[in-house]
Amino acid sequence: MDWTTVRELSERLGVPERTLRRWIELHGPFIGAKKEGRRLLIPIESVEALREIRDLYAEGMTAQDVTDRLRNVGMPMTIAVSLTALWRRA
Repeated sequence: MDWTTVRELSERLGVPERTLRRWIELHGPFIGAKKEGRRLLIPIESVEALREIRDLYAEGMTAQDVTDRLRNVGMPMTIAVSLTALWRRA
């Protein structure tokens, strides 16, 4: 999987880095970002989701409206699973 940084996406999408970080916090399952040291990395496959999020906010939608719309259109979600938590249960 190829990854990109918040800075690169900010330039690519024309959105401030702080705004992208907020969207990642609010809509994380649709983006699938991961921390690597101090850097926040976003899979290239999530660029389309971020474009959709940008456009929905531009239409005046609230955060909840955006989440609902992403769910309704079947936008893929990433779910993090802790293997250590699963191992403890076994």
